[in-house]
This record gives sequence, structure tokens and C-alpha cells, in this order.
Amino acid sequence: MKDIEISFFGPGIGECIVSHLGNNQWMIVDSCLDPSTRAPIALQYLNQKGVNVATDVKLFLISHWHDDHISGASEVLRACKSAKFVCSAALRCNEFVTLVSRYQSRSMMISSGVDEFAKIIGELESRSKSKKVIIGPDTWALADKRIFFLPNHGIEVFTLSPSDAALTHSFSSFAKLIPTLKSTKNRVIDLYPNHAAVCVWINLGKDLKILLGADLEVHREDSFGWKAIFTSNTRPAGKALVIKVPHHGSSNSYLKEIWTELIDPDPIAVITPFTKGEKPLPTDLDLKNIRQHSKRTYCTGSRTGGKHIKRDSSVEKTLKEFAKSHRVVTGKMGRVTVTFPDSANITGVQVSIQDPAHRL
Repeated sequence: MKDIEISFFGPGIGECIVSHLGNNQWMIVDSCLDPSTRAPIALQYLNQKGVNVATDVKLFLISHWHDDHISGASEVLRACKSAKFVCSAALRCNEFVTLVSRYQSRSMMISSGVDEFAKIIGELESRSKSKKVIIGPDTWALADKRIFFLPNHGIEVFTLSPSDAALTHSFSSFAKLIPTLKSTKNRVIDLYPNHAAVCVWINLGKDLKILLGADLEVHREDSFGWKAIFTSNTRPAGKALVIKVPHHGSSNSYLKEIWTELIDPDPIAVITPFTKGEKPLPTDLDLKNIRQHSKRTYCTGSRTGGKHIKRDSSVEKTLKEFAKSHRVVTGKMGRVTVTFPDSANITGVQVSIQDPAHRL
């Protein structure tokens, strides 16, 4: 199989992965918006490449429900009419559906992704009622489950998480989050949703594997997170040549055994930075951990996110007086693309970058 590629986007707030699996079949993982156009980057990128997103995107997976993974997802799903939608099985429970329903009708700012997920549910319900739309059955991601297979080419996509323990924890957490009808609560409390994040393993051939780490973290218990993946005896075999470093490179997602047992000794590591908080990720210490395992490490955007830009005090005063909110537009979306000229041969793998993406 030739001309397989995977592209990583991450402007500092949000991330998205677009992959050509071969045979004009594409996969999208997560969704974020281009800082300049405010359009979903997956659709923008594929349209520029001349891909018919309505017919050629076969799989759309949301790794979990945080804003930085789900912005614009409903628009992507509407456009990709042939795509099978995949998300964590943790979201299958009645408690989550009730949670979405309760919050959907409230007028407020929601930072948890519930509002966007409500639109996704609406789109899926609309498709189920229309016989004109061709779409596979909804797939709930579980540990060590194959969700895509390209016959005659050996291309497979697996989900490695969430674990059974993570699912149980999520079900009880969602139940606690459901507001009463008279409640004035305006935003969803964050109860460790990263434990239910969906890690993806792509098998392109004998020696070509890709690991997409989502935002999965290391938990003190072996039955959660990366420890559950490492100790699993049913996960796919092999070592990944390419890894999307989990959770923006944060140390709380670093487990040495994953790098030594699941990752190639000379991997291509891609980090999507997170610049929204007071402590941008990855930190220098985070990078030190990653670099001891990968000499080919790339970042999809600036690690400072424009925070170094200091305006004149008079400009700041004017912004505060006349603008309810404002954001820094840093320019075009950065991109890291890994291309596999021949999936049967690990030699010839190429990496290309689009500014502000860079090699670390």
C-alpha cells in the first residue's frame, strides 16, 4: 500500500489528526478550529487536497469530550456523511445522555464539550431516521477493539482504551454530574474524564505501527490509563514507529514502560502543545523525558501560544473597554505530516512541517 500519510494539527488550544489509510479512505481523530478561519481544520485540509469528504472519510473518532478535542466536531460529522462515528464507550451510558440533555437547554458557556456533543447526538439521530444516508453502526471504543479493517491490505485500526475500570468510574462520575431541573449550576465539573480517553493503534503493515496517545494519563492503579494498556495481554502486537505523545507531553502521561515496550527505539514523536493554562505544556522537564526516547521530536505549534506578546497599556485598556473577549491570532495552523511511501518498508518515511510547527 502506497501514499499513506498522517497529519497532526495543534495550534495550542485544540488538536486534530487526519490520516489517509490507503485506497482513498481517510480517518479523522478529534476536531479543532483553524485560529484564522475558525473552520474545522480537518475539513479545510481535506478540501484543499481535493478529497471528497462526503464519501472518502470512513472513520471519525473523538478521543474524549474536552473542548480542545471536540470543537467543530458536529460540523465535521455533518460533512462526512459516510463516516462511522466512534467515541469512548464511557459516553454510552444513560447518565451521560441525560447529562447532555440537561445542559443542552441551558443558556451558558460550557467549557466541557457537552454542548458540541449534544449537536453530535442530534446529527446521529437525524442519520438514523434517513435511509438516504449511508453510515455504519455507531461504534463504542473499548480496550483492544478493532474498529476498522481494510481488506487485502492489512490496514487495521484498534482502540486501546478505555479499560473496564475506567468505564465503571466514568459511569458513576456522570451520575454525580447530572444537575437537577432547578439547579443553577452552569458548567460541568471535571471528574477525571482523561481516564476514559480513547488511545488509537494503527497497523499499517509488519513494521509500521502508529500510536495516538490522546490525553490518557498514568494512574496509581494498574487497571486505569497507561498501566492498563501496558499490562494488557490482548492489545495488538508490535512497536509503533510514530507516536502522538499523550496529553500534550505532560509528565502525568509519561510511563517509561510504554516507551520501551510499545514504541520503536528510534520513533517519530509528535507533540500538540497546550497554551491555555498558566503552565503551558509541554514543559522543559516534559521534553527531557520525551527526548530520552526520541531524537525525532516535533511540535505542531508554539509552546508559548503568543503569550510573549506584550501590548502597550493603552491598547490593553481599550480592549477591556470595548471588547467582551479577544484572542491572539498567531497565523496559519501548524502541521506535522508523516508520509509512508510504502507501508511494507520502514525506509523512506518522510516528515514535512508547516510553520509554526517545528522540530524540537
